[in-house]
Amino acid sequence: MEGVHQHEFLGSWSGPSAGGNLAHPTWRDNEQFLLRVSHTSIISLALHQHCQETAADGKRVVPMGFYVVSPPLLPGARFRRLVTKLTRKDLKIVSQFIASETVTVEVELSPLPGGLPYVLIPATKIPGQEASFTLKARSSTPFEMGSLSKDLQWNLQKISGVFNEHTSGGCRHLSTWRKNPQFHLWVKENASCVVVMHQEAPEDDDDDDLNTIGFYLAKTTQMMRQKLTLWKEDLICKSKFEMKRTVEHHLDLKASETPYILIASTYDVGEYGNFTIRVYSDAGVSLEPIAGDPDWTQQSLEGKWTETTAGGSRNHNTWRHNDQYQIHITEPTTIIPVLTQTDIDCSYLPCLGYYILRADHSSRRLLQVKPKNLFHTSRFENSYEITTKKELQPLPEGLPYLIVPCTSENGEMTNFKLTVHADKPFKLQKVEQDCDWTRLAFKDRVDGAHAGGAPHQPRWRSNKQLRLKVHHDTKLRMFLHQAYDENLPGTLAQIGIVVGKPTEPGAAGEDRTEDQLHRHLVRLDKSNTCATSNFSSDFEVSLEVSLEASSLPYMIMPCSLNPDDPFTYQLEIYHPPEHRVEPVCSAEPNVTQDWHVAVMQGVWTQETAGGCRHHPTWQNNKQYRLSLPSNEPTKALITLSQALPETGRYNHLLSIGMYLCHTQRDARHPYAKGRPVVLMPSSAIVTKSNYANQQEVVLEVELDPAMTPYTLLPTTYDPDELGEFTVGIYSEKPLALEEFAQEDLWKRTTFQGAWCGKNAGGSTSCATWRNNQQYLVQMEAKCDFVYILCAIPKLLDNVFESQIGFYVVDVEDGSRRWLGPSQKHTNLIKTAPFVTTWQVQMELENVPSKFILIPATQDAGVEYSYTIDIFSDINCTVHPITKESDWHESRIEGTWEGSFIDDSFAQNPHMELVVDSPSEAYLLLQTPQHHRAPQSQGLVVTDKDGKIVAKTEASQAIVLPLTLEPSGNPYIVVPFKQDVLPKPSEFELTLFTETPAQFRQSVD
Repeated sequence: MEGVHQHEFLGSWSGPSAGGNLAHPTWRDNEQFLLRVSHTSIISLALHQHCQETAADGKRVVPMGFYVVSPPLLPGARFRRLVTKLTRKDLKIVSQFIASETVTVEVELSPLPGGLPYVLIPATKIPGQEASFTLKARSSTPFEMGSLSKDLQWNLQKISGVFNEHTSGGCRHLSTWRKNPQFHLWVKENASCVVVMHQEAPEDDDDDDLNTIGFYLAKTTQMMRQKLTLWKEDLICKSKFEMKRTVEHHLDLKASETPYILIASTYDVGEYGNFTIRVYSDAGVSLEPIAGDPDWTQQSLEGKWTETTAGGSRNHNTWRHNDQYQIHITEPTTIIPVLTQTDIDCSYLPCLGYYILRADHSSRRLLQVKPKNLFHTSRFENSYEITTKKELQPLPEGLPYLIVPCTSENGEMTNFKLTVHADKPFKLQKVEQDCDWTRLAFKDRVDGAHAGGAPHQPRWRSNKQLRLKVHHDTKLRMFLHQAYDENLPGTLAQIGIVVGKPTEPGAAGEDRTEDQLHRHLVRLDKSNTCATSNFSSDFEVSLEVSLEASSLPYMIMPCSLNPDDPFTYQLEIYHPPEHRVEPVCSAEPNVTQDWHVAVMQGVWTQETAGGCRHHPTWQNNKQYRLSLPSNEPTKALITLSQALPETGRYNHLLSIGMYLCHTQRDARHPYAKGRPVVLMPSSAIVTKSNYANQQEVVLEVELDPAMTPYTLLPTTYDPDELGEFTVGIYSEKPLALEEFAQEDLWKRTTFQGAWCGKNAGGSTSCATWRNNQQYLVQMEAKCDFVYILCAIPKLLDNVFESQIGFYVVDVEDGSRRWLGPSQKHTNLIKTAPFVTTWQVQMELENVPSKFILIPATQDAGVEYSYTIDIFSDINCTVHPITKESDWHESRIEGTWEGSFIDDSFAQNPHMELVVDSPSEAYLLLQTPQHHRAPQSQGLVVTDKDGKIVAKTEASQAIVLPLTLEPSGNPYIVVPFKQDVLPKPSEFELTLFTETPAQFRQSVD
């Protein structure tokens, strides 16, 4: 007909092309025709099927119809055969699907953007119904119509599968997803693809009974093995999971030497049914089932986090309670551990993960994760499954790796399954309890009186102590964990562990009772401290210690570094299962219940800070009386402690120490027994501590009741160091520590002087000894015994220039200097030996009521300051002998040549002596210092008549006593000498008188 344009095409529904209508995924296999208009046109379409006649049924007509589709295209996509899901807006017209030989429809079509054609899809209602057909189109306006060319066709790959009890694993958020069917998708060149997954309809064709289906496409590096990990970074894409017959996804894939993995899945486990995967691509791709890699194996173990094994992650000290699993390998091995929660019906999923560790023992769990032990930490997520992929290298000595499955928080109890996939043979096994560490656990709080601090703190003995009996040589691993203290937010104590051991029994010559063996430990030093951990304000500190088998229990002491730093702790002790270690008692003993304790507080003040015994002021220190009321011998530990300075710095501590001295030793004078010590020779010291700049020093001693009381002297090392101190004594038997009674204390008189200039006269072997300052001591009452001490300051490097000593002279009366043995009414009682030291002393019995004390150096001219101390039961007064109360002294110096021979001494010097009143007098003749003395020398004194009143001769200095009377004529004094050398020599002649006298050289 003129003005009518038409096209006619023959086709068939045969085999794959009998795809059925859009209700079936195979609609995509139907033949498709293209129709393109350049102007809006009304098109009449007619689909006519060629019916087949059969002898039985006659003509067979199948229900049929067709679609006119405006093709949906993604931006930038090339037009091809329609395979994507069609929506209502894509369908320009849908004919009726009826069992008729011809179906017609008239439709108005407008040109599509970009010159796209409309797509005509003839179809039977049901797939598989075969027939041939004719498609006709007519319009009054020109239009184009044709079949799809080859270049507009897709490459189709399809594969079928089934979801059953072995292959229905659910989506990837479930631990069973690996059960799902997996397929290799090979892409040798870049390709655009449409992946379509279709599930068969239920038998009753009720869409409400459909499974929720979807699929994943992932990368892999494996050529044969199925995908075992499905991390976000592995996913190329995933379809929507929908309860529909078909799901699809469009994507572009890059060429790859390794296949992609396509994983078909239902959303939930246990959804069964058949499915088909179709992959449409514009390049050659292939789809095949995964055959599997025979070299890859897997092993699985099921476990459960219980009340005792739900230890949580390493953020909790209880992480060690988690079960640990060993992986034994002999060659480099790639593993994929998969940790799954098997309680999949629970409404709450704990956050879980695992650690891969390098073991330090062939059969035991790892207790402490050091950097060298930590191989890998997995993600911790609220998920059904945690997995990773790692390559393991064999460890030295054949040690295994360990996998520690755990929840993030401790105490979360649920079941789990650990599956390990590996590309090499391996062995997976749980660390068995029989081979594992044996665990001891203790919980308590350090607070109040029991927060005594570390052993360098004086109060450490108040800490609670645990006791462990070790029956075999063993190595213990200890972990001390502190809980967060809600009462002290933001603070953690500095905590640590100390391990100590009591003294061995029999060390003191006696066996200890069972009760004694379990006493609170009160001494810790290098000899019995087995180990000390670092002190840290972390949540946990650890300690590893090797202990020998012992009949004595070891002491374990959790403590803070500083006193009064409270914390709540859990202490875990691990030991090898083959070694026997057991707690001695569950309740920690208290120090005051185990020991007799005596405490004394004191202060070093300006008056009592005398320093150690190497200083002359040591007697200033306060002394304490120590006795045994039960009259039983005992061992005692004596401690001396000082408080930390206000600066809080340990390098500002004083150097402290102490002496324990006898008061009853045989060598001590009976008057001094049981009283504070005044002299401290080595024989007087029972024992002494070291001196140290520490908060505490200690000494251990055995006390004999026969030797009590003892005296205890706490001191600083140097004098004048001020501070407070505490003495503590811990003894097995009762002990008394107290200040000395007032009647036991010595009355002490102290005065100071100096050998300086002229007063440095030296000992009596020196001509100038009388120049020394002399002191008159008067006792207030009869006195039976005194200590006299003379001390000089401590010298630098102990370099002494001279020995020191002193003289004690009994004087009946008077207050004048002692001039020597020739002096009337005096008696040299005792001389303190002259020795090279900083202190000399003397014990004096039957003490005169008045005596003269003369301190001296051995050599003249040596200058020192000195201190004199007199200790007695009677008070005394001490006065230096001064010029006002001393002798009247006159001196004449001269030279001489001759000798007194045959009473002829006219050539010798003559001196005149005149007194106005009777007087006791002494003439002293001596050679000046540093001059050669004659072989002998002498004095002659004559009266006014020339009669010799007195005469003496000696080889050394001469003291000539005289009794002088007033006279009109003077006394004549003539010195003389006997000498082989005729040369003149010098002399000194000194006159000492009670009353003033005139003493001059004669002018005749």
